[in-house]
Amino acid sequence: MSGAKKVTDRNWKRVLIHSILLCIIAIAIGRQYNPDAKIPLFPDTSKYLRGAFNLERHGVLSMDWWTDPEPAPSAYILPGYPYFLSRILWTSESLRESDSIEEALDRSRPFILSQIFLLLLLAGGIGMITFVLTRKVLPAYVALLLTGFDPTLFGLANSILSEILTAFLLVLLSLLLLAAWRSGRIAAFLGAGAVLAALCMTRGVFQYLPYPAAILFLFSFRGEAGRRRERIAGLALLMLLPMLTVHGWKDRNEDHFGRAYMTGRGGVILDIRAEINDMTARQWVAACLHYSNSSLAHRFRDRFFDESDLARLSRNKNEPASLYQKARARRYELFETNDIPEADRIQMGEALAKIKAKPFRHISACIPFGIRGICIKPFWISLILFGGFFLVLIRALISRRGDILAALLPAAFSFSFYTFFSHNLPRYHEPILPLLYLGIIVGLFGLRKKSPT
Repeated sequence: MSGAKKVTDRNWKRVLIHSILLCIIAIAIGRQYNPDAKIPLFPDTSKYLRGAFNLERHGVLSMDWWTDPEPAPSAYILPGYPYFLSRILWTSESLRESDSIEEALDRSRPFILSQIFLLLLLAGGIGMITFVLTRKVLPAYVALLLTGFDPTLFGLANSILSEILTAFLLVLLSLLLLAAWRSGRIAAFLGAGAVLAALCMTRGVFQYLPYPAAILFLFSFRGEAGRRRERIAGLALLMLLPMLTVHGWKDRNEDHFGRAYMTGRGGVILDIRAEINDMTARQWVAACLHYSNSSLAHRFRDRFFDESDLARLSRNKNEPASLYQKARARRYELFETNDIPEADRIQMGEALAKIKAKPFRHISACIPFGIRGICIKPFWISLILFGGFFLVLIRALISRRGDILAALLPAAFSFSFYTFFSHNLPRYHEPILPLLYLGIIVGLFGLRKKSPT
């Protein structure tokens, strides 16, 4: 009995020590908040605020000003992040009474504090996943600290953009996918499906994640005769919940706009990507150097290439050769004879036709756009983060560490999809930063161990 009591006492001491450490870390992360800091006004900030205020005041997602008595429904943005903001509005009367974007930003402290709380939760989540995969405390604390004190993530928490909510949902999904793989319990699959449904309503690309997830989890059924039924039922829930959610949103849009679709921006983005596939070999090399944020690469670019080699890649509205402006001009041309949903459908169809006509050019263009996408940090740090992450994925695949593959799947899917089907701006990948840290740390400390399953 005395031996058992000593073990219990040691366990309580460990719990107490870790609880104190976690409280200190949480306070230190929260102390980064500066109440006097000005909230940046990005182009999407206004859209999210209008969506949130209209949801809170009128119960409708709209891009009209919320002071309008009857704002018209919109599908220009997804409802996930505006809904999150609208729940925060419900808790703050002064913020709720704002009648302009400027007033809302001046009173935005409840928004920012709520998002810093999300940062705390996702940092803790990354620490938890790291501990589960490595069974070591030190790597878990390293992952937690890297995530909690990352300036990019804190900048996202200090702005009105959907990225910090996306990052939180991605970490939560990663944790639940890992739990589903390890346990096979229906509750874990149900939770993962619910979080994935919320993620689909925040970032539309994740409506396609159930398919690679299903392929991965089918391999976990091999040799599992006893609990195969439970796993199959769980996988059905994982796929069904996001699909039903997406279907419901598309039905809503079909009722309002006559077309079942997610948002009205997919066509122009895919058209930009399709147009850029027509780069010459010289422009391809110039793009690789240009999209890198490395000073060395830029010196090579400036020495061997001129502005004409990069004109097609320019986002400047005054650049006549810009493929961005060409795609946008086509969008406005379609608006003259079609409503927004139909114009988007036509432009998306045209873009897909261009991609199908030149599939190998599209694949080759993934290299410069992949380089562009990874530049969320200084180039060499980004190269280590993304290179190490995908190296860990390959090693986990070879060593059959399905638990690691399940935990890292959301980030791998996100990067691959955006690289293949968009112009792959770096900010698209800022939400996967916590999972990049997870991959690197697990690669250093956890790949030697065999999966419990």
